Amino acid sequence: MIRAFFALTLPELVVEQIERLQDAIPFGRASAPDTLHLTLAFLGEVTPETLEAAHEAAETLAPDPFAVELR
Repeated sequence: MIRAFFALTLPELVVEQIERLQDAIPFGRASAPDTLHLTLAFLGEVTPETLEAAHEAAETLAPDPFAVELR
């Protein structure tokens, strides 16, 4: 089983801003910059076959561009 999700990568500027925020927080566990993302849909634990089917389905999508505002 594979833990799977659909996500967006974040622009480098956003990652840098998140890193600065993480450095300012004296508690918790910071995420590594190269793992930061915005999860769109969590699929859970799936088989390799299900993951491949989800990947193939996602490749057929052609969404319109959109903006995301992080506050």
